[in-house]
Amino acid sequence: MEFKELENQWKEMSGKIDNQKKLADSKIIKMTEINYTNKINKMKFPEITGAVVCCVALFFIVSGMHKLEPWYLMMCGIVSAIMLILMPVISIRAVFKIQSFDVSTNNYKQTLSAYNKNKMHFINVQKLSMCLGALLFVTILPVIGKLMSGKDLFKSTFIWYIYSVGFPFLYYFDHWVFKKYNSALSKAEDIIRKLED
Repeated sequence: MEFKELENQWKEMSGKIDNQKKLADSKIIKMTEINYTNKINKMKFPEITGAVVCCVALFFIVSGMHKLEPWYLMMCGIVSAIMLILMPVISIRAVFKIQSFDVSTNNYKQTLSAYNKNKMHFINVQKLSMCLGALLFVTILPVIGKLMSGKDLFKSTFIWYIYSVGFPFLYYFDHWVFKKYNSALSKAEDIIRKLED
């Protein structure tokens, strides 16, 4: 009898320890998800802000499209409108994609593999956005000049001064943002790697 009681007590204690371990593991996973989401949210806010700015610029261009003459200004307006739609869509989709996978349903290896795949997609989207941003900068300046002042900036040398000052600024700004995003991605990856411990 004593052995049976001892065996039952052992099973009961073992069950309690297993339950506590499961509870601790679920809390660790929950905290990992919260920390990971916080890191990704730091990238989501600037992207959403940029999307709002793009929507305002798109509305401004589309509402004044009838003023864009001659044909090359109309083409710049169309290309600018396409860029203002395309850039925020692909960028916000990439941010939501990198945030979308669930840490709790996958094991460590699957989670890290999914993260790395989404990270590479996000980095490629950011590189594409830099190129599209440069194209947008070239096409939107003459459009804004025409819509705001009624002048064709291609017929003045002023536009070349703006390009010569704007492109270096755009280049360094893009690289600064890219560096910040890479830092946030590295911190998010560190959070996932802690799951292995």
